[in-house]
Amino acid sequence: MKADISELCRVVDGWRESPMMMVGSGGSYSVASFAAQMHELMEGETAKAVTPLEIISGPTTNAGIACFSASGRNRDIGVAFKAAAQREFLPLSALVLKDESPLHALGRRFQYADIVDFQSESFKDGFLAVASLVASSVLILRAYQASGFDSEELPSSLEELMHQIICGWSAEDIASQAKDLCLNRTVSLLFTNSLRATSVDLESRFVEAGLGNLHAADLRNFGHGRHFWMHKHKASTGIVCLVGDGMEQLATKTLEALPREIPRLRIDFRGPRHLQAIAGIVAGLHLSLGAGEASKIDPAKPGVPEFGRRLYRIGPMLPAESQKELNLNAALARKGVNLSGADKETWFEHYSSAINFVRDASIQGLVMDYDGTLSDDRDRFKVGLRPKVAEELNRLLEGGLPIGIATGRGPSAGVSLRSSIKRELWGRVLVGYYNGAVISSLSDDRDPLLDELDAVDPMLEELRKGTFLSSCEIRANTKQISIKFRRRRDVSRAVSEIREALRLGGLDKQVVISSHSVDVLIGGQSKLKLVEELCNYAKIDSGAVLRIGDRADPVGNDFQLLDHPLGLSVDRASEDPKTGWALAPAGIRGVQATVFYLERLAKLEEAWAMAIKPSDRGLTN
Repeated sequence: MKADISELCRVVDGWRESPMMMVGSGGSYSVASFAAQMHELMEGETAKAVTPLEIISGPTTNAGIACFSASGRNRDIGVAFKAAAQREFLPLSALVLKDESPLHALGRRFQYADIVDFQSESFKDGFLAVASLVASSVLILRAYQASGFDSEELPSSLEELMHQIICGWSAEDIASQAKDLCLNRTVSLLFTNSLRATSVDLESRFVEAGLGNLHAADLRNFGHGRHFWMHKHKASTGIVCLVGDGMEQLATKTLEALPREIPRLRIDFRGPRHLQAIAGIVAGLHLSLGAGEASKIDPAKPGVPEFGRRLYRIGPMLPAESQKELNLNAALARKGVNLSGADKETWFEHYSSAINFVRDASIQGLVMDYDGTLSDDRDRFKVGLRPKVAEELNRLLEGGLPIGIATGRGPSAGVSLRSSIKRELWGRVLVGYYNGAVISSLSDDRDPLLDELDAVDPMLEELRKGTFLSSCEIRANTKQISIKFRRRRDVSRAVSEIREALRLGGLDKQVVISSHSVDVLIGGQSKLKLVEELCNYAKIDSGAVLRIGDRADPVGNDFQLLDHPLGLSVDRASEDPKTGWALAPAGIRGVQATVFYLERLAKLEEAWAMAIKPSDRGLTN
């Protein structure tokens, strides 16, 4: 399994920020269970496997969502993905073992989401999706290992994995023993935590292929009543006990307590728990093979009855909700409004007023943020803007709209903008580098590269004393100090230590959060200075300048810029009911929302107007 997993690593790195719901249906539910287990084992974050219906009909939560579908054609998964996108679960992603599918089409519609695909002939599935289960599980494990800087190499083959992790068992032995045990018996499957995904997969295979009856419980839940089945059916029951997590003693005592006449098959696992989990998946496939031989059913070709096909074709049913309602709910959620406890009618009036104000405004200028607005993390290290963004900027400039672009970056922003904007239009663009500390025309290609701050500067020394900050990447010049850290969830810890360091140093400096760092502004700069410069340059009123950014929240680096009725966010909105709204349609965020806003700008006689309405779907880009 040597596939390039760099894109999957980037996506899994995003999962690390939050609890996760792993969504699967049928065979992919086993993949979802394995992914949930990896999230808990490797990240220590809560995760659970859920079905598509649990997403479609369940509440919106703070959990991220990852969908799994080998073909990308599973209709239930598709509807769950769409429902999650419209309710803006973050992060939202899908893993597909095809290079084009209906899930890819949904990914293009909701571009803030990530679709990661892999394609190989070795991923082709039979009825019970054995190949995709193993392939997906290995890919997920590799990505978690890589994103967690786990340098331990996986065994080079499944045979080696089994040899290392499963004590004294070959694949053939497992299948043979399972055949004997399952013959005319109900299987009572006992397991420890690292083998949980295996229990889910075994239960699914026994039911979906009709291999036999199987009851599953972990070793202690079994001790609380589920053993009663054996009391009534000991002659027709066999035990399969999967033991990992160092629970050998518990397993031994449990099995010793059960009637001796009940046949049992105990398989012990050793080594790292994430390897136990994937070895369990492989062992479970051989257990299924043995059960199939006992029942004379080929697990890969059990046959599908006509009523089964009818059931599949019923498909999912997404509750009816108008685009207007979806957009309103999304806009309020971006403002952090708790929909269950909010005065929705009052907030609806604020929302309508915000849309009306923007729609009726005579716009004479435009100031935009760069990272997170014109370019997102996926494009961060590329030179140039996405074609649609560049197309819209060139259209507006050619129409005569003065544009300012504010960025926390230095020269790299100028280089990127010049590669996307037509040369003859450079003179119509002002760039505010280092969050507005240095403002110059895009036509001036002497992009400012500020001197580094003295390494012994008292402020830097104070920051580096921080327990957490000392482990972060700190870049400093004479206008700002940027602190980068690996996990976004560490942002509050970083901000807390920065503020404490500034307090101890007696320094009063503004601290802002961007899409990729926390910045200390030491030059007194502000993105509002770019608005001022643009107004002076174009002889326009600041009240007629449309502002677009991605962080309108109070600690965001666009807060001051977007604290205005013409301030629009493409991501986080402010809590103020009159300013900093994110008015793009439900599921449209980030750069796609920027394009949505820009596409709706049209030139009238003397000014520009934005044609925006509550029922917009945002499907033209």
